[in-house]
Amino acid sequence: MNNDNRRTSFLLKALRSMAFPFLLVWLAEAGFAQEKENGQPAKNDLAEVERSDSSEAQPAANEPVVEAIAKPTPKRWSEWNRGATVDTDSPPAVKPAEKPLLGSYYMAFRPNLHVAQDIDLKGIPAGSGEIETETGIGIGFELGRYLDDWEMLLSVGYDRTPLGNLNLLGTHYQGDGSVSAYHFMVGGARRFNLGDKYILRGSVLLGMANRHDHYKISALAPYSLEEEGMQPTASLEMLFDYKVSETLTLSGGYGLRFLGNADRFSNLVAHSIELGGVWNL
Repeated sequence: MNNDNRRTSFLLKALRSMAFPFLLVWLAEAGFAQEKENGQPAKNDLAEVERSDSSEAQPAANEPVVEAIAKPTPKRWSEWNRGATVDTDSPPAVKPAEKPLLGSYYMAFRPNLHVAQDIDLKGIPAGSGEIETETGIGIGFELGRYLDDWEMLLSVGYDRTPLGNLNLLGTHYQGDGSVSAYHFMVGGARRFNLGDKYILRGSVLLGMANRHDHYKISALAPYSLEEEGMQPTASLEMLFDYKVSETLTLSGGYGLRFLGNADRFSNLVAHSIELGGVWNL
């Protein structure tokens, strides 16, 4: 009986000693599962994260190591300027004038003062002579269209040149009269931008004019010479424009005008001072 009791107590002690480690393992597993449900990383996960960070920080064995190579300091201006970029924020020293819109129109008003060469008088009984000219005036209106740096234009206007004394066979005769012309011309122009507001403009115009010559000579009074008809005409201008605003431009410069001859009066060639303004439409 005593031996049986001893065996029973021994077995209970053995079972207790064997169950205690299993109980600890079960409690640990239960706590790990609870931490997973609460979103807290376990110790094993933290260890794996630390191992992954350390592996990323260190380059692989076959991966090349890139080292920063210091560039030498340039010693010449060409080396300093090599690869330089243009600073688009700072304006250029001379800003070109803005071009008008392609295909847009303008209207110009151009008065002028001109000095003409003396003209010849032919077909009179006493022979041929030379008539002195005086300072004349004129006015013109232009309608043009911008084609990038070029222009297409139409011009109408009026010019009047006073006539003075007649030199006939070395004798001067008092005379008085004028040459007037209404012209209609078409042509083109080219603009050269010189800066933000300055433009050099050259133009060529060709057309027809209604020329009217009226001249009185004191020796033939009260008779006078009259001629009228359509004659070819041309104009060459070189103008300097100043841009006041987006719509207004002032201009001035030199002009050369040609008017074809009448029956008894020769060609008229005049040098003019051109003034005026241009309005963009």
